[in-house]
Amino acid sequence: MGATYWLPPKDATEVVFNYADLEEGETLTVGNTNINIQPVYSPGHTIGSTSLIVDDQYLLTGDILFMESIGRSDLAGKAEDWVEDLRTTLYRRYKELSNDLIVLPAHFAKISELGEGGQVSGRLADLYLNNPGLNIQNEADFRDKVTNHLPPQPNAY
Repeated sequence: MGATYWLPPKDATEVVFNYADLEEGETLTVGNTNINIQPVYSPGHTIGSTSLIVDDQYLLTGDILFMESIGRSDLAGKAEDWVEDLRTTLYRRYKELSNDLIVLPAHFAKISELGEGGQVSGRLADLYLNNPGLNIQNEADFRDKVTNHLPPQPNAY
């Protein structure tokens, strides 16, 4: 009871309940525990996508960066509109962050993404070396891959 509900304002345009704006530059506290949580505006999967850096060690990327792939920008029918945001987040915004951050995505797609004990995580620097989605140097090729070579859209979206 009495907890604050945080939402990125750009993803909360239709929300009808009280919430606090989750914006970059904020430092959040969880309950009575001092956990340093820094929001990082990272659009591309949605217009308000926000990653979280926790205790300067972990990068919670949600659905924008995975161990062996990158997020989709098409689920809201906005692939063409959001592909530039996705590329900016992955190729510029995340590059500004510490290479030693441990990336913790929202989920995984393939068994090969599971590490020891079923853990889904990896150093940001290692993802830049090994993740094919982070190694498409040509912007036009990136746009083509993200907008024209997608699996079917899930029914539940």
